[in-house]
Amino acid sequence: MPPQNGERRPRQGGPSPLGAAAAGAALGAAGGAAVAGMNAGAPPGPGTPPGGVPGVGSPGGPGPVNGSSELPPPAHTQALRQGTGPGPRRPGEQPTPMMQPSDEQPTTQIEPQLLTHHEPVRIDDDYDEDDYYDEDDAEESPEAVKKAKRKKIWRRVRRTCYVMTGLAILTPVVAFAIGYQMWDAPSPEQILANLDKTVTVTYADGSEMLRIVPNGEGEGDRRFLSYEDIPEDFYNGVTATEDPSFENNMGFSPVGIVRAAVTGTGGGSTITQQYVKLSTGNDDGTYARKFEEVVKAFKLTQEESKPYIFESYANLTSFGRNTYGLEAGAQTWFGKSAPELELNESLFLAGILNAPSHYDPDNNREGMEARFDYVVNKMVEREHLSQAEADAVEFPDYLPRGAGGNTGRSITDVHLQQQIENELAGRNISMDEVRRQGMVIRTSIDKAAQEHSEAVMAEHFAGQPDELRGAMVAVDPATGAVRAYNGGEWSSGIDFAASMQPPGSSFKPFVVAAGLQRDQGIGEFYDGRETIDIEGTVFSNTAQCPTGANEHCSVRNAMLVSANTPFIDMAHQFGPSSVAETAHAAGIPEQIGETKTLVNSEGFTAAGIALGQYEVRTIDMAVAYASFANGGIHHEPYFVEFVGHEGDGPDDVVLLDRANEGHEGEQAFGPRSKAVADNVTEVLKPVAAHTSHDLPGREVAAKTGTHQFGQSAGNQAGWMVGYTPQISVAVWVGSEVPAALTVNATATNPATEQLWGRNVPAFAWKAFMEGYLADKDAVGFPTDIERIGIFDEQPRPRPPEPPEGDRDRDRDRDEDDEGRDEDEDGRDEDDEEPGWSDSPDPGDGSTDPGDGGTDPSSPTPPDGNCPPWACEDNGGGGGGGGDGPPPWGFTPETGSGRDTSSRGGADPVPTRDVPLPD
Repeated sequence: MPPQNGERRPRQGGPSPLGAAAAGAALGAAGGAAVAGMNAGAPPGPGTPPGGVPGVGSPGGPGPVNGSSELPPPAHTQALRQGTGPGPRRPGEQPTPMMQPSDEQPTTQIEPQLLTHHEPVRIDDDYDEDDYYDEDDAEESPEAVKKAKRKKIWRRVRRTCYVMTGLAILTPVVAFAIGYQMWDAPSPEQILANLDKTVTVTYADGSEMLRIVPNGEGEGDRRFLSYEDIPEDFYNGVTATEDPSFENNMGFSPVGIVRAAVTGTGGGSTITQQYVKLSTGNDDGTYARKFEEVVKAFKLTQEESKPYIFESYANLTSFGRNTYGLEAGAQTWFGKSAPELELNESLFLAGILNAPSHYDPDNNREGMEARFDYVVNKMVEREHLSQAEADAVEFPDYLPRGAGGNTGRSITDVHLQQQIENELAGRNISMDEVRRQGMVIRTSIDKAAQEHSEAVMAEHFAGQPDELRGAMVAVDPATGAVRAYNGGEWSSGIDFAASMQPPGSSFKPFVVAAGLQRDQGIGEFYDGRETIDIEGTVFSNTAQCPTGANEHCSVRNAMLVSANTPFIDMAHQFGPSSVAETAHAAGIPEQIGETKTLVNSEGFTAAGIALGQYEVRTIDMAVAYASFANGGIHHEPYFVEFVGHEGDGPDDVVLLDRANEGHEGEQAFGPRSKAVADNVTEVLKPVAAHTSHDLPGREVAAKTGTHQFGQSAGNQAGWMVGYTPQISVAVWVGSEVPAALTVNATATNPATEQLWGRNVPAFAWKAFMEGYLADKDAVGFPTDIERIGIFDEQPRPRPPEPPEGDRDRDRDRDEDDEGRDEDEDGRDEDDEEPGWSDSPDPGDGSTDPGDGGTDPSSPTPPDGNCPPWACEDNGGGGGGGGDGPPPWGFTPETGSGRDTSSRGGADPVPTRDVPLPD
């Protein structure tokens, strides 16, 4: 029974012997008093249970004695009856000697214990009085109970923290000690021996293309540099940027590790740690790897000197271009031995080793220049250079790729190797891993196609001016596989296939595709006037739509003669940004390195995108046109088919196998991607024949492009991009430094004239296509075309007759314009010549590049103002309007699909994006 209010809880454990005797005596006295009181008829005492004491033989009462039904009375009762007991104490008498006075009297009856049964109280070592707390103890207030609970909880938390802290300290210490005994960092000689394996790169058919050797680009000097031969400027540059405390630290930096763990940036790695990481080839972002790295770095610092550690690091780290070691880096980048390096050359190498692929100036010169400046500033900060000395340090001139050492390889091989390594890096495949295991890299390059591309480029550039440069890329539309890649064999080593160049009119198909996505068909009319004003910018034509077209120039006609103003009008109506989005979807990357494409320096896309205002790469144009050739299905380009061991042994490893990945591709232009691509192809099919660059017996879709040099009358670049269902090929011709270019009359180029897309680029494109397709079946384009919007050519309304004075002015203007080259205004970036004009008959010997010469395939005008394919109905049924509802902006009165609010010199309509149809 729990204690009542005002009572005290009994102590835990048994009573002492003396207390037990006193308690027994007290019980005897209390019992006698109770019986006497009951016999006297007094009310029951405080110790009497309710209802009184049970009688003899009743439940709870004493049992019988000597077989009698009556039980003997208690001893104290017998003593009272016999008069031997003390009897009740009367007032004034002294307390009985059997019970000594005490400050605390028991409030409950305590049963006496025999002295022989007493056991000493045992108290456990972990005894805690709070553990025996009873929530039912009424003397504790609710606040006290909560306080006691909180105290108990926090005590347990503290104890847990003590344990965890101890484990956190002891576990790493023990693990560190074990790792120190178990792990060793290999010597640089051992590491270089593991790297000394050749990687074989093959064509798609398995035949050898090239070998990637472990000593960089040269066959050369593999000399292991001693510490004394390492330039002091290189040492200072590396330590200043990578590890300022190198000479004094323990091999690792606790502050750097903590900072990296807290901020999530920076590896917190010292030079010693970097050497250990290079020695193991393990760069996993795990705590286990980092811990092992720290232990090895500490052990290496205890066992080796700092000069030995730096010497090992300098002879092992990569400097890009497949180089390992400072000597190989110096030979590859500057063609000299490491001790001969100048200050700026040493700092260049000290900067690039941080991330050789990222800072490769061939791909990221801006980033490398920023890194170089960072190293120079750190040299000043660490007092290795004065500010005046730093200001005099210039970014060094370095050798072009493939020029360092005795390579024995073509520059094209070097370009291919760079593309392969870039692709593997994008797939997180380490070339170090490939090299350690001596793996095979099988590429997508078709050996015959590659060799043919090199032969074609050599043939068509023979006899041309020295400044002329070119590039050619061929892509399989069905997979995205690069079948031929030629960035040029010039001594500069620049990969022109990966260089940014303005594409001129070869970009116009993307304008058409943007309109098709908005139900604007290839039979639509757009503004074909000689000049148009778009938001304050004037665009002009020289290659014009047929006489009398005025605002009514169809997409078909505009593409055939490559008039500029209709495409500007289209881009203005659809929105320049929609043209950029379409080009990106087709295959033009949205960003190359750190630079966004198809925008100006302010990030804005203007209407000039229709004429190829923004730079692209040759490979990107081949890939984007491949999306048209493949029915609107886009594939990312690739060079690598397989990486690994080609056997099937238990130790063979495969890092990449595209045969197991599939080539599904994705729809470039939305749900109607095939229809958009097929309509674009329909527009491009007549162009090659119009410029005498078609392939007899085969269907081909193509477009030339020319980019004018500034405001001059010359052109700085020419393009030819086209495809069959089997291959998409892009050819660029230009120069390393933009200039107005002239091409010579050669065996492959009939005339000396300024550069156009229709001369050297187109002739080289046609020669490659003929050779590549020679042993392949002729495959045609789809005939089941889903017609979008107005598809067929429409009758064009005749313009009103001008006044007599205007006729005279027009006639004078035509005479002045005769023989004028295209792109004269500086914004027309095309090269196509119109199929006919008001100038003298092409057979009269006219040299006008716009009249097509004596090309028999060029249409000739009938009596009237337009050729039959523009004036006659051709079964179009009123412009193909039966294919669906009238397109945006279409008016039956004029048959024009353009925004009529911009006619007649009215204020230009703000450029906007036309929403896609539901």
